[in-house]
Amino acid sequence: MAKKVTRRNNSFDLVLATSMLALLVACGASDTSTVSPTSDVEQTVNTDVATTTTAASRTTSTTTTSTSISLASSSSLPAKSASDATFAVDVFEQIVQANEFSGGYSRDLFRHWSDEDRDGCNTREEVLIAESITNAQVDRFGCAVIAGDWFSEFDGLSHTDPSDLDIDHLVPLKEAWDSGAHAWSSAQREQFANDLSDGRALIAVTNSVNRSKGDRDPSQWLPPRSEYVCQYIADWVAVKQAWNLTMDPSEWGRIKNLLTGPCEGIGIRPWGQVK
Repeated sequence: MAKKVTRRNNSFDLVLATSMLALLVACGASDTSTVSPTSDVEQTVNTDVATTTTAASRTTSTTTTSTSISLASSSSLPAKSASDATFAVDVFEQIVQANEFSGGYSRDLFRHWSDEDRDGCNTREEVLIAESITNAQVDRFGCAVIAGDWFSEFDGLSHTDPSDLDIDHLVPLKEAWDSGAHAWSSAQREQFANDLSDGRALIAVTNSVNRSKGDRDPSQWLPPRSEYVCQYIADWVAVKQAWNLTMDPSEWGRIKNLLTGPCEGIGIRPWGQVK
């Protein structure tokens, strides 16, 4: 199988304002706050996000098992690219805040995994092929990915066995349903569930961590790997904006706290530019 697509290697340049560094030093080197639902937009969430690792160094990453957001050892925060990105907070402010729709959800309403381009590889296999750091090994009969090298952004673990991985809908299917997808056609829901138009929609992650996330939004769950928190928030906003989905008050409040606090300055590239 010759198919190989490169994705998720276009992270933003990372910088830290001197004032933020001074503030972090003044506040100390640790944080005991935990992730919990909140609708209070004045809540402070102290997170220091380390520099995003390159694909070449990803295999040395360590696992963080706590759901607390703690200060990382690096003194850098994600920043907006000067070329083609928009500040995440500016995109976030375009998203409608509304109470969630209640009831009627079924996973079966979002048909997946499809083979939309009819090349023999369904969406799960497409993501595994695209996100393998080395060329994925693909069974030539039926496009079954049997081996590769994957880095799970959620927890920093590296994997070679695809059975250890889930393909995560960054914005979970139920969250999408509650945020507007209940009004979509079946075709639109299938398109969302199999969205390969941008690498932020679907990502390969450690299956156990993905299942701990479930259908929770950022007011209830954030990745245990603190270095990825701000990127996760920016990607969440990007997906919601691209699909015209709303945010409930607690989700909106937690994301605002992050984007105007520890994740201030992070950018979002236009939809379709992250592969």
